[in-house]
Amino acid sequence: MSKFPTEVIDLPSKGLVYPKEHPLSSGKLELKYMTAREEDILTSPNLIDKGLVFEMLLDSLIVDDKISQDDLIVGDRNAVLVSARILGYGKDYGIMIDEQEVNVDLTTLNEIWIDEKNLVEKNKNEFQFVAPVTKTKINFSLPDGHMEKQIEDLNEAYKKAGQDRGLTNKYKVIIKSVNGDTTRGVLDDFIDNRFIARDSMAFRDYLADISPDISFDTKVKLPDGTEQEVTVPMTVRFFWPNAEV
Repeated sequence: MSKFPTEVIDLPSKGLVYPKEHPLSSGKLELKYMTAREEDILTSPNLIDKGLVFEMLLDSLIVDDKISQDDLIVGDRNAVLVSARILGYGKDYGIMIDEQEVNVDLTTLNEIWIDEKNLVEKNKNEFQFVAPVTKTKINFSLPDGHMEKQIEDLNEAYKKAGQDRGLTNKYKVIIKSVNGDTTRGVLDDFIDNRFIARDSMAFRDYLADISPDISFDTKVKLPDGTEQEVTVPMTVRFFWPNAEV
């Protein structure tokens, strides 16, 4: 039997945030085409309930067994998911607007490529932000799947204590140093007590601006011929519109 068909996907990060020795540093990722096995994943009630569908799907589609979907930064993962959908079911995706189904051509979604000059160092997931008010130098990483799991664990721990710390928990995972200090206690004190709101908001804006990704915002043509801006929803139906969710 011949080898299963595959496609090589270009990553928005160009591989620049991964160590040289990591296969993702090539800036490319080989995916196999979806099969009935992946359709089992897409329609598994257990995986849907646990929110693990995309994670299990990508790990099944990535050809190189040295690569986990958790290794991908969020923007690269989004781009890979879109490519996997196009390979599996084509570029056309119907979404509902005002009780009318309109088509989105997924190949028209814009990729947001990394700007190498924003990196502290090539082949290292590290960036620097200078807070506009306090002039604090904050070195941080773009979240990948491993970091997202750390954030989820922190969120769960705080929820059990009756607290919601979603934003500060994310900061505690992605911020690596403050004014060159990597001490855990110093970082926690800064995030909890000294990261003033104006600087925090500017940091979030900067994080969004420099993150390689694929934009889910696009324009669609309505039946009356007019155009409307929409955000393509990323749910299980993105892969299989008829999935029972």
